[in-house]
Order: sequence, then C-alpha cells, then structure tokens
Amino acid sequence: MALRQPAAKTERENKVKAVISFASSLTSRLDKPLEPTLLEDLRMNIRHLPLTASPAVIAKRDELDRLGTELWNASTRLRRDEPAQNGNITEDKGRASSRICVLRAYAFLLLDSAGSHPAKGRGRSSCIRLMKVALKAAKVCLLGQELDYARRMLESAASYEGVLANAEQHDDSDEGHVAKRLRLEYYAVRTALVGSSKRCSQDHTLTSFQAFRQDLIDVAEHMFAKCKQIGGVLSANTAEDLADLFYEIGKQALTKRNYEAAVRWLERACDMLGEQDLAMISPEASELRLCIFQGLVQAHMKLGAADSADKAWQLVKLMEADYRDKFVVSLLKIELLSSAERVDAAEYYAVLSRMIRTVVLNEINFKTLIHHIHKLKDLKYLLITQSLRSVLTLSSSVYACRALDELLKSRLTRDEHGPWIEKVVITRIWIYTSNAHAGNALEQLQETFNFLEQESGFSLSAPATHAAQTLLWKKVEAATEQEQDDTAAAWCQLCLHPVLEKAGAQNKVKITR
Repeated sequence: MALRQPAAKTERENKVKAVISFASSLTSRLDKPLEPTLLEDLRMNIRHLPLTASPAVIAKRDELDRLGTELWNASTRLRRDEPAQNGNITEDKGRASSRICVLRAYAFLLLDSAGSHPAKGRGRSSCIRLMKVALKAAKVCLLGQELDYARRMLESAASYEGVLANAEQHDDSDEGHVAKRLRLEYYAVRTALVGSSKRCSQDHTLTSFQAFRQDLIDVAEHMFAKCKQIGGVLSANTAEDLADLFYEIGKQALTKRNYEAAVRWLERACDMLGEQDLAMISPEASELRLCIFQGLVQAHMKLGAADSADKAWQLVKLMEADYRDKFVVSLLKIELLSSAERVDAAEYYAVLSRMIRTVVLNEINFKTLIHHIHKLKDLKYLLITQSLRSVLTLSSSVYACRALDELLKSRLTRDEHGPWIEKVVITRIWIYTSNAHAGNALEQLQETFNFLEQESGFSLSAPATHAAQTLLWKKVEAATEQEQDDTAAAWCQLCLHPVLEKAGAQNKVKITR
C-alpha cells in the first residue's frame, strides 16, 4: 500500500503536467490557419477534463486558470474573425465552427479544474464567474450542434446553480441579482438543450421514437417551469436563442398535428421576445417573430377551439401593423378569409390586389398568385350596394378577372415576363369563356388584347396561341349553334387579333371561312 500511494501521486502529477503541456501548445497552434489535427487533438484531450481535485492540481491552480483564460479569449477572437466558407466574415452566432465550440469547452474545463475543490466549497463570486463561462460555452456548443459538449458544460454548471440557489435567498444585492439571472439562464439553456436533442438510435420503432420525443418535451416542460419559478428577465441574446428553440419545438408539434402543444410553445416563444427591449434584440429577431406569428396563426386555425378564429385574426392584425408588406401576412389573411363560413369575395380580392402590388415576383410567388386567383373565381358572395341597399348575388369571376388584369398590366408587361403573361392571358380567356357571369367577355378580352399589342407589342407563342384559340373557338361554336351570326363573327375576329398572329395557316383559314 505504501508503494501504491506514491505511484498514484506521481500519476496525478504527470496527468496535470500533460494537461498543462497540451494547453500551453494550443496558443501557437491556433495561430496556424485550420491545422488539420487540432480539432481531433482537442477532442481527445478534453476527455481528461475536468481534473479531479488533488494537491497536484491545487499546486498548479494559477497556471491552469491562466491557460484557461488565455484559451477562452483566443476562442472569442477566433469566433469573431473566422471566415465563412464563402470567404466572408460571418457574424452569425449559430455558425460557430466545431473547432471554436470544442476550444471553448476545453477552456472552460481548464478554469473549472483550476477551482480544485468541490463547488460547495467555492465562494459565490467564484461560482458566478464559472457559471457565466459555463453558460456561454454551453450556448456556443448548442448553436454549433456539439450537444455532448453542451451537456457536459451544463453538468458542471449544475453544481454552481446549487450554490447560487442557497446563497440567493433574501439577497437584494447586485451580486444576488446576478446570481438569480444566471440561475434563470441556466434552466433556460437546459430547456434549449432538451429541445435540441433530436437524435434517436436507428433501431427505434416509430412508437418508441414518439415516446422518446414525448419524454424530451416533458423534460422541457419541467425546465421551463423552473424558469418561471425563478422569475426575472433573460439577457437579449439568451432570450433570442430560447425563442428560436421554442419556435422549433412548436413548429414540430404543428407538423405532428399536436396543435395544443404547438400553440403553447409558440406563445412561449412569442412571450420570450416580447419581454425584451426591442432596441436590444438583433435584426434577425424580427424575422423570427414573424415566423412565430405565422406558426401561431396556423396552429390556432388547426386547433379549432371556440376562440381560435378570433385569436388568429388578432395575430394577423398585429402582423399587419408590424409587417404590412410581407407576403406571408397577406397569405395568412387569405387563409383566414377562406376558412370563414361565408367568404367575402370583395375583401378576398382586396388582399389579393395588395399581394399583386407588393410581392417580389418569382416562379413560386407567381404560382401562388395564380392559385389564389383560381380560388377567388370559385367564390360567391353577397354584395350589399351602398346606394340601393339591395342584396345582389354575384359571381366572383369578375373579381378574379380584375386580379388577372392588375397582375398583367401593373407587373408583368412592365417587366416583360413572357411565359407568365401567356399564363395570365390563357387563364383570363378560360374564365371568360367558361363562366356566363364573368361580364362582357368579348369586350373585355378585346380590351386585354389591344392593351398587349399597344403597350408592349406582345404576341403569344404558337403553343399559347393554339390554347387560346381552342378556348375562343368554343364561343364561336356556341354562338353558331344559337344562330347568333354576328356574335360568332365577332369571336372569329378576336381569334385573328395580332396578339394571336402565330396561329397556324390552317387555323387562320378555318377562322376566316
């Protein structure tokens, strides 16, 4: 036994020396751009930390603390200066590289080792310092998807939280307020870690995976309850991180059709941002808030509770006040209008008209506009005239055609979007030729064709011309069957309009006859 004690002592001393030697070498290695073995060396050496309290560790406490501080500061510089993959400097806190994540974790564990005695023996000031570093390291690892290291940071922070909780009671000093904030932040980050844990072994069945996810949600609920129990306000950065995480949990619940849970977590995400001073949060938080509102509206619509529609409309009104020109706000408003028992086609058109004027035109947004114009065409509504106060049942095809005209004249011809112009023209012809309540079809189509010819000299391609003439010819045949020769001739004349000049020779001869 006498021989084993010196051997154990020597082993502990050698272990401390090895840690100090490796840590001392890191500063020079960090100056080299992306040294290929550095990350793996960090991962290997971090396994030996934190060092167990011993006389050997106590003797080197100051050196361990100095090295931990130097490496922490180095990780801060690297995070600020590290270029993104495209060669630009990134300011996105969520893109910290694995190297920075592991380096921060390593630096913290050096500082933790420098304490060299159990947390219960540490003073509150020491615990506050280490708790701050632990939480910063955990958040960086969390955002960098280094979840195992984030978990290790929080395991160490758990002992500090206990010390701070015991010392915090009835303490209104500045240090007491800091301790309370750190405890709140600790449980908030633990909530985030639980919510971010998406891994599941490949042999899980669907049922066991769902149970696994439910266990995580239950733990997240417990951690959130601890946050509320402590009270206080989070820092802006932590609040944004937590709001983002709560949003992800809510969005997943929405995907799983668990609408009550979706509403609960999305409201928490909204409240998390709402408690912050708007001047202190980042520009990205505004977009996050918009996404949260969008998810909340959809969750309330799906939930179908007695007050769900009212709550959804209240949210949309808030969104209109803050994000008036955002395409998603108009889309949500149209969804709400469509879900009503009686749809107001005039209001539907008003929203659609605003979308047409403000949307950034691309293939997806164009298809979305056309989709909603088709939906508008199929609506019927009651129009109460202001002058006669009489009730008239009208077809909403008129509004659909107005929307198509607005899209064509105010957006498409100005930017010369040929294929989209053809799509709008064909859709307009189809509505007018298939609906008896679409108004004066012949006159309106003549006006549209004249506009295209005069404003842009545009003519349809051969395939689009064939499609247009096929639809128009049905009106010729219908008029002929009813022996309305003048009407049939007028439709034939429209088929020969210069906009349709790419018609085949046979078609032109057939129409002329």
